[in-house]
Amino acid sequence: MGLSHVLFPDMYRAYYKMYRGDLLPKTKDTQISAQHRLLKEIVFVLGNVKYSKENNIIFSDDPIKVLQSLSVRSYEEIYPWIERVWNGEDNVLWMGKTKWFAKSSGTTNARSKYIPISLESLEQNHFLGGRDMLASYLDKNPNSKLGFDSVLTVSGSIQDRHVENGNCAGDVSAIMDANSPWWTTLSKALPKNILEIRSWEERLPKVLDFAKNADIKAFAGVTSWIQIIIKEAVKKAGKKNALELWPNLEVFFHGGVNIKPYLNELRNLIPTDKFKYVEVYNASEGFFAFQDLDDVDSGMLLLSGHGIFYEFRDLNSNKIYTLEDVELNKKYELIISNVSGLWRYALGDVIEIVNSDPIRIKVVGRTKAVLNTYGEELMVGNVDEAIKNINQKHNYSILEYTGTTIYKKENQNGGHEWVIEFDNLPENREEFIKNFDHELRALNSDYDAKRKSDIILGLPVIHIVERGTFYKWMKDRNKLGGQNKIPRLSENREYVEDILEILR
Repeated sequence: MGLSHVLFPDMYRAYYKMYRGDLLPKTKDTQISAQHRLLKEIVFVLGNVKYSKENNIIFSDDPIKVLQSLSVRSYEEIYPWIERVWNGEDNVLWMGKTKWFAKSSGTTNARSKYIPISLESLEQNHFLGGRDMLASYLDKNPNSKLGFDSVLTVSGSIQDRHVENGNCAGDVSAIMDANSPWWTTLSKALPKNILEIRSWEERLPKVLDFAKNADIKAFAGVTSWIQIIIKEAVKKAGKKNALELWPNLEVFFHGGVNIKPYLNELRNLIPTDKFKYVEVYNASEGFFAFQDLDDVDSGMLLLSGHGIFYEFRDLNSNKIYTLEDVELNKKYELIISNVSGLWRYALGDVIEIVNSDPIRIKVVGRTKAVLNTYGEELMVGNVDEAIKNINQKHNYSILEYTGTTIYKKENQNGGHEWVIEFDNLPENREEFIKNFDHELRALNSDYDAKRKSDIILGLPVIHIVERGTFYKWMKDRNKLGGQNKIPRLSENREYVEDILEILR
């Protein structure tokens, strides 16, 4: 066991040096070249599937003209073709039949989405992105001791099966587990019999019992669920922090939700500056980017040769650009065409270009997860940053939140209403509300302008709740574990009203 831990990083580095060559794009030009090569390949496939014939694509010697002859579509708009694929029809969006579907409710829509995942997408995108991320980490950290049985990750489950044609739908992590080469499972700390337990509440005690005696070196997964595992494992073992339980901890590969609201508690649980946080941008639709530099504010390197062609819709003008023409510090909605047959698919994510050569990005929000009823343009990224700041400045312990709009009435200004969960409730609630509002105003000039003199937006209404409130709400919605995420912002009041009903 000890020998495998010593050899694993060296073997991995050697493998990648031999077979991957120049592992990651070092310049914007190499990213653009990779996108051009990929576009030619996927447009060839596009010309041979039913989707293109039913949408009258324009054939041209210029691949981008062919692709852009299709309309940009949301999930709801492309769903009729996805449904045909789910029902077993071949050559609809991608060549052949697609067996696997990632089931995701997203964060702004209660209805489940079924995202087709081809075998090409698994190999060229999901698996390759993960392998490149690990190789990049090991290259930067020559003293890493990551090895077999050392990564704690909690996969989801397969939930739906189409009996007639054998199609399966579930969390993308479960689909990856079902298709992974046998040797990729060797790095996972948890045995298969625990990972296959579908119920989060049944699985969690088994995870904690196993993990307390394991030599965990890394975590990988959705931040909110991993944070629960760490805290509960420390508590169950009677330790002061995670380093007493797992002295060889070195890294957390995190994604799914912004880590900033959780950083304060994570740093209390893992009290060392040597522990690393590597941000990953992956979703049911694909593995898009990962943090390749140690600086947490450096953004994530856009993976340009991994089975996804990117377009970028300017939030102000609605003009759509390719990678050549994106501008530094501008925000765009991400549009993808991938090797599963999602053609010009509006992802709903808003990204910002934070480095221009090579292109690095950060996720700043969702097109629907924004409060903008009064022109305040308050995005998830603003709120995450505000929570990180006030946790640090005032020693609050915010764990989760969701926010919505207060609609203006005849004798009442408009505003925002929040449900915010704490580990330890603040002693002075009015002071917290003022601090929260102050941070948002400092981070977002549009919000600040609408807050002046309380004329358009009044002081936020905040319901301060104790730890476990959001967990109970997610449990009632059957959304525990996996890739499920707490919806952060919505102008539809249903989420806040639902939680308030639980409190009543």
